[in-house]
Amino acid sequence: MPFPALIVLPVSNIGAATSLYRTLLGIDPYYADEYYAGFRTETGEIGLDPNAAVGGPLPYWDVDDLDATMAALQAHGATVVKEPAEVGGGLTIAVLADADGNPLGLRWTAKGGS
Repeated sequence: MPFPALIVLPVSNIGAATSLYRTLLGIDPYYADEYYAGFRTETGEIGLDPNAAVGGPLPYWDVDDLDATMAALQAHGATVVKEPAEVGGGLTIAVLADADGNPLGLRWTAKGGS
């Protein structure tokens, strides 16, 4: 698995954060509302989430088989923080934590999802 496909940053002010990251990245978000702003770059995606539960960045890896990946990570000591949940467009996410509590996000897109 290469570098994370998405890194979500918790923010306290979505408008101010969107403006800052627009300036930093030099691009407009592909999606922005009061709940989330997303920027696609050449190497991945940066998400801004005013409702994020973690205290720091949350990396997400794209996986081909969510259940198998979760089982493999759990066999190596990871614990489930957030059970898989469909978040729209055929995209399902889950969050695990390593033995030190660092969050590990997983993303799976159903065939035919957008």
